[in-house]
Amino acid sequence: MREGCVLDRLAALGVDTVASLPCDRTRDLCALIPERFRAVNLTREEDGVGICAGLAMAGARSVLHMQSSGLGNSLNAIMSLTVTFGLPLPILASWRGVYREAIPAQVPFNRVVPEVLAALGIPFTIIRDPGDEELIDAVVRDAYDAMRPHVGLILPSFWEGEEACLPEQVFPAGPGSRWWTTAGPSATR
Repeated sequence: MREGCVLDRLAALGVDTVASLPCDRTRDLCALIPERFRAVNLTREEDGVGICAGLAMAGARSVLHMQSSGLGNSLNAIMSLTVTFGLPLPILASWRGVYREAIPAQVPFNRVVPEVLAALGIPFTIIRDPGDEELIDAVVRDAYDAMRPHVGLILPSFWEGEEACLPEQVFPAGPGSRWWTTAGPSATR
């Protein structure tokens, strides 16, 4: 079970608290978190940024877990709190909208998450495939060693145990002739 392996790795890195807003792609992980860590259930992603900042100032080691669409909700808190004050914030984000996504609304923001993070200077690591568990270690270590946020974008293929080959997906963008694909907006289908 990959979820147990991930939690073992977090424990080995000294993580004691996981603040989490559940994602259906990581429901098995979410179910196991309270068995191993102090679990903080969130209703808003940016609340997790503040909670993890407070825990860091108190000497605890936390991880923030959310789906990637929640990064959009929390960017101001990440920049104005974590970045400004040099606080560690490892974020494990279930990367929606790019791999076998059934919800069209997940695509527009999530397909550009890496570019958004890069534009803000927030380090990120893409965790795609089975066997990439050591990249989770790198995300947590970097966040604590460099005292900064670091986002691990975890594709569903990681949890499924499959290689990710991001096929192009086409979704209607609403009324009119524009369509969204995983490559971006398109005038044709």
